Amino acid sequence: MKQDLRHYLSEPFTWLFYCFFRPASLERDIEIHGLGKSAVGHRIMCMLRLTLPMFLYAYALTLVVRLCLYSLFPDLVSSCYLVETVCVANPTMANILSIAAYNTALGIVIGIVIGSASSIMLGMTIGISLGIALGVAKGLAGGITLGITFGLVEGIVLGAGGGLLLFIAWTIALAMVFGIVGNIALGSAAAIAGCMALSIARGIMGNAQDRVWSRSIAAVITGGVGGGIVWLFAGGIAWFLVRDISWFVSESTFAIYASIAFIISYILGCYRLPLYPMSCLSVLTAYFASRRNPQQVFAYLHGSALYWDEYLLLPLPGLKQILLNAARLDGYSEKVLQEIEFIVTKRPRQITAARAATLEITLDDLEKRKTLDSIAKASEQFTERIPHEAQPIDPQWTAVFRRLQDVCGDAARYRSPLLISRRRRHNLLQDMLVSLNEIHPDTASRDAVLNKRLRDLVNQWLTIVQAELREQTQNFETTGQIPNPYNPGPILEPHDRLFVGRSDLVRQLENALGQGRRRPTFFLYGERRMGKSSTLLQLPDLLTSRYLSITYDLQNPGITSTTVALLHTIAEGIYQMMEDRETPVKKLERADLQEASKENLAATYLCFDEWLKGIERWLEQEDRMLLLAFDEFEKLEEARQDRNLMINLLLDWFRSVIQHRPRLALLFSGVRTFSEMEGDWAGYFVNVQMLKVSFLQQDEALDLITRPVDGFPSDEIFGEGVVEEILRVTGHHPFLIQAVCAKLIDNLNADNRDRANVQDVAQAVDKVLENWWDGYFRDLWARTTTEQRACLFALNELGAGDIAAIRQHCELDERTVHRT
Repeated sequence: MKQDLRHYLSEPFTWLFYCFFRPASLERDIEIHGLGKSAVGHRIMCMLRLTLPMFLYAYALTLVVRLCLYSLFPDLVSSCYLVETVCVANPTMANILSIAAYNTALGIVIGIVIGSASSIMLGMTIGISLGIALGVAKGLAGGITLGITFGLVEGIVLGAGGGLLLFIAWTIALAMVFGIVGNIALGSAAAIAGCMALSIARGIMGNAQDRVWSRSIAAVITGGVGGGIVWLFAGGIAWFLVRDISWFVSESTFAIYASIAFIISYILGCYRLPLYPMSCLSVLTAYFASRRNPQQVFAYLHGSALYWDEYLLLPLPGLKQILLNAARLDGYSEKVLQEIEFIVTKRPRQITAARAATLEITLDDLEKRKTLDSIAKASEQFTERIPHEAQPIDPQWTAVFRRLQDVCGDAARYRSPLLISRRRRHNLLQDMLVSLNEIHPDTASRDAVLNKRLRDLVNQWLTIVQAELREQTQNFETTGQIPNPYNPGPILEPHDRLFVGRSDLVRQLENALGQGRRRPTFFLYGERRMGKSSTLLQLPDLLTSRYLSITYDLQNPGITSTTVALLHTIAEGIYQMMEDRETPVKKLERADLQEASKENLAATYLCFDEWLKGIERWLEQEDRMLLLAFDEFEKLEEARQDRNLMINLLLDWFRSVIQHRPRLALLFSGVRTFSEMEGDWAGYFVNVQMLKVSFLQQDEALDLITRPVDGFPSDEIFGEGVVEEILRVTGHHPFLIQAVCAKLIDNLNADNRDRANVQDVAQAVDKVLENWWDGYFRDLWARTTTEQRACLFALNELGAGDIAAIRQHCELDERTVHRT
């Protein structure tokens, strides 16, 4: 007996519940019960077992709608006899109940037939939805006046004109089927119910193309209102022909009613508004219950609509607060992260609450970190709390948390026992200050409270880092060691405080880029170790936001190994830049270029250009320019000689970019110029602007010596005349300044002294010549001309001299001496 009740009552009602809240579970449940059985027969039997639940649901809905319509429009119930045994001359409650029951039952029978077929072809969810829809449609249709129905049909057809074609086709089909049977009233009501049913089905099943459906709401509303207007206009013409004002007013009124009914039905079904209060109530119940018994918060949450409603379209009130309350309990943080991951992956419509909770949970944790050690420990937790693949953090805060994560990572490296370099530790503290200063709390979000919390957090961490920096800077007074911030040799990374000057070069570059199609190609040249590569890496910070810069180091042999490798490297740099700016763009896969290269190398460039068009469209929309900078471009010529690249094709592509891609600009950097290259390089680059990287200006060189980092006590370290002597012997050369200053500090530490004099500068110069002879000076000497060497020998013998003295000693003409 119990098994029969479960088979015919309990289980079908559960299926009906699943249809509206857990359609995926419904399909799985049906499939499990149907293992080993005929799929067609099994689904038909399931639909038959659903007859009673579907009838009760449809009958209840029909009664509510009919009673509402009767209270508003008593004349809606006709005196015509649809079924003689139940219809009476005057509308009574018994008449309403009996007509609704009869027509609903008839609709369910028809719905079972059609629903069974639909369940086989489209799934049980669609089958049940259509069965209920037809039951409601037939239940509503019984007793509706013919004239009103005619107006409704016209209003729906015209109003639905602005909606989705799917809905139009469905409503017309239903109206035609039931209209042929002879009941136009039934056809119109079925059309309304059909719209509602498809909307509900869409709401139940969800759709990946949510933006399309959201936009269709506007189309439906526009179509509904527009349909009414069109009907008024058409009716006006008809009235002009028949001169029957009462007919025109009556039909126009009901046409407008139909349009409004269509819009309301669509919105109610699409967003599942009738079911929304149940979901809200369950989550609010869980919230208040968890406040009374916090330890059971997850049990209450798992029993709420968050878990039993698979397709929540609207936000659930109280969900964010439940997550926050759980996170503030000791030992519950890991479970909260699991809940957030569940929401992000399984309930994406509730991602706003998950993001808001994640944001506040993370801020709560970071605010508790009041020492550098605790900040360092947050580095690993950042990865756990903000998983990259889930991306729960609000996009507005992505840049902020990236900076905070950089600070935590630098703090962890700073506290590493493996890091013994005082210079590196000093640089890490400087990097932390830079990252914190790049956070702008006042514009992080529209929430003033969160902005204030972020501002307090940044100020708190700035105070911690600055205190550590002061302690490190003052450390040499007690240990006899001076922190050495100078770093000669390596290319300076972005944001490095040791990079100074070059503002004049940046102005030239921006002015030329602003010329649009008349922009030139740029050539950055200068002696080795003058700072060309460092300048290129600083361009993203030096240029205004309108100009985007990407630098490619062609010294990497892998980049120029093949045409595919070169183009893929260029594409990867552009893709990474777009991703950092959170701009979605299709990634150009290496396999796509490899496939194109099988045809020929020219096809590889075509594949790359097709991808590049998407980048150009974005640049045009955002009014940006992209500067592609190729450092050590001479390596391209070496790749040609090694037959790794077909240089003519590459030069043709460069020329095409210059002439036909106004949103892209090219910059090349090297020691040799185009005219000094083999082949016809100069012929491909006609309009070239030369940008020379040369010696620093006086104030720039002085800044590099005395303020390599913030808080550096240069006045206490450099004695009288030391700074001036460094400027004289280096000639404002950025590499030589750093090399001399670094060796000067090393010598002071080796001698356990804390102040340098002019004689110490001479010793530092000797050490620089000795240490950097093979790495710098030998190459410089090898590239000098005979005349340049003669002038150097003359200066060495004279000690000091002007142009006239050098010319007389070398026996060279004045023009040659000036040129060298």
